[in-house]
Amino acid sequence: MPLQRPLGPEPMSVNHDEDYVVALRAWIQACMERAAELARGPLESRPCPVCTSTRIGQLVSNGHLTYGSCEVCGHVFMNPWYGQRPVDYSGQDELMNRYFEIAQRFQTRSLGERQVNAASDRRISYLRRHVEEGARLLDVGCSTGDFLDLAIQYFDAEGLEPNEKTWAIASQRHVVHHGYAENLPEGKVYDVITLNQILYGIQDPAPFLQGILSRLRPGGRLYINTPNADSWAVRLFGGQANHFSGFSALNVFTPSSLKRLGENAGLRLVTLETEWLDVYLPDLFEWLDNPSTFIHKRNVQRPDYIQDMKDQDGLLGKWNEPAFLKDRGNYLVALFEKP
Repeated sequence: MPLQRPLGPEPMSVNHDEDYVVALRAWIQACMERAAELARGPLESRPCPVCTSTRIGQLVSNGHLTYGSCEVCGHVFMNPWYGQRPVDYSGQDELMNRYFEIAQRFQTRSLGERQVNAASDRRISYLRRHVEEGARLLDVGCSTGDFLDLAIQYFDAEGLEPNEKTWAIASQRHVVHHGYAENLPEGKVYDVITLNQILYGIQDPAPFLQGILSRLRPGGRLYINTPNADSWAVRLFGGQANHFSGFSALNVFTPSSLKRLGENAGLRLVTLETEWLDVYLPDLFEWLDNPSTFIHKRNVQRPDYIQDMKDQDGLLGKWNEPAFLKDRGNYLVALFEKP
């Protein structure tokens, strides 16, 4: 049976840790430098990776790379893009590894606190409403295992991770398979598969989805959490919204394009909602005052920024909830079922 822990006090968000925000801001700045290098070419146009339409209009630019919007399904994706130089998640890219090192360092600080408060984690709470406890769960792209630290308390949870370095860290605490869906043990299937902030970095999401669905049992469920290109934050900040920072966001879904992706894969949509407003007054003031140095949710150079962000998090309340946000939250949360 999954380990049950008492519900403790509200855990401190890692976004309220000044050292973390400073480190992540520096990393994002390095990613923007990489984006500038990639933008010098060669770049190539491509059809919509969801519906294959070539009717693509320009939506936003992050100052270096441009994102188009499909006129048929509404999908937003990098176009033109750097094609034959894909993002390397295998562990060979030192810039990507730097992010994982930052995440691991600060997640480790709060591991015990996060585990005690697993029930209050939005992802866990959502899954417990739709999936039986004890279900066989596979977290695809589990990184250093931070989600598994929580999921293992309620589900028979395992991970799948292609990055050798992050796999080595996660496998110290959990059952984590190295590689991709084809590298899983033959015949191994799951009741639920989770994709936590994974789809945006996948070059071709449709065949990727087909690969992992081969490991989902009939009647099993697929959980997806991914950036929303149709959010209020994107409408306000445009190409400076956090989803477009750097070079690794290849696909930024909308509610309609995520639904289309699932339906094309033969899945039935169970529920789709959005979460997190991600529009903060400290960010808005910085964006208006200093647009050239603005980095969404990482403007730690502004006096009292961390405390102001923490205070506003406490005030937002229901404004961060799906019932208020409708389709305009900054992240999409979807659950599909395999027939």
